Parts: sequence; C-alpha cells; structure tokens
Amino acid sequence: MTQKPYPHVSIVIPTRNRHKSLLNTLESISKLNYPKNKTEVIVIDNGSTTAQSLDYKIQGLNIRTIKNKTNKGFAPALNQGIHKSRGKYVFITNDDVIFDKNCLSELVKCAELNSKVAIVGGKMLFKNTRHMALPGFRVNLWLGYHPYDYKDADKIREMDVATGGCMLLSKQSLLKFGIFDEGFFFC
Repeated sequence: MTQKPYPHVSIVIPTRNRHKSLLNTLESISKLNYPKNKTEVIVIDNGSTTAQSLDYKIQGLNIRTIKNKTNKGFAPALNQGIHKSRGKYVFITNDDVIFDKNCLSELVKCAELNSKVAIVGGKMLFKNTRHMALPGFRVNLWLGYHPYDYKDADKIREMDVATGGCMLLSKQSLLKFGIFDEGFFFC
C-alpha cells in the first residue's frame, strides 16, 4: 500500500512587534515532521514599530513576509496571507506558539479523512502545564456550552469552535464560504 502524497500547506502568521517570539515559532515550525517542500510560511507584519529585521531566514523553511505600514488588524492580516497562499490547506497560527513535531501531520491527516471537513483545530496547552489554553466547546441550545477538558483532547470530534492559534482550513472552503470578517481587529 502506498502512502498518499502530502498536500501543500500554507502557514499564515500575523505578527506585530514580537520578533523574538516569532523567531521561536518559526524555529518550532522548522522542526515539524511535515515535508518542508510541501509548506510555505507567510508572515504578515502588521505595522511593527521595532527596528528588528523582518527578513526571517530559518534553514529549510520557505518564508515570505508581507509588511504592512500600519496595523490592519488580525482578520485583515489573515486574509492577506490567505490571498497569497498556494496550499491546499491554510494553517493559521499565532506568533507565540511552539508546536509538537507531529502537529501539522496530525491536523492534515484528520482533514484528509473527509473532504467535507472545512476546519481542523488542534489542542493548545499553556507552557509547562497540562491545562488547555482553549479547551473547545459544543454549544447546546437547551443546556448552554460544554467545555471539553484535557482527557478528551486527543479524540477526534465535531466542535463548534476552533482557536485561531492552531487552525487548519481547507483553501477550497475558504474560497467557497468566504474569508475572515475584517471587522474583527484584535492584533
């Protein structure tokens, strides 16, 4: 049985004045066990005011930087990256995330299980703890929302929410249903 070829993934990272943190994230991405020739990293600098260089070079990574003169906000920065992306999937993350080496492979594997899946989210833990940064939840019209805790985090399930810090999206779905609402500024 032959292994299915790895789909191309565009990793989109908005940032602003977080040079050191972003470098740690990029180093973490360079250690992922996903083929480097099947990824591109798109860094959107949202009007940084620091003097540090934004020309990131990490061995093995194909990094492109979009430099905005002003802070356009989180959603507009994501949309810029999505428009420039070439991958079958767009992986959205923040500039302060450190990844498990299997993260991207596992997210893509999950997305490839069903062509109707539009978004796959990963579990995010606070540094040096087992507490989840955003455990995810299901919304129930009658009972409100129900958070999932750490013990359930490794199970694949349908969720109503995925965190923007670790979200794999089908580019086809983005083009079909639309990109992010640019009224959401936070960045």
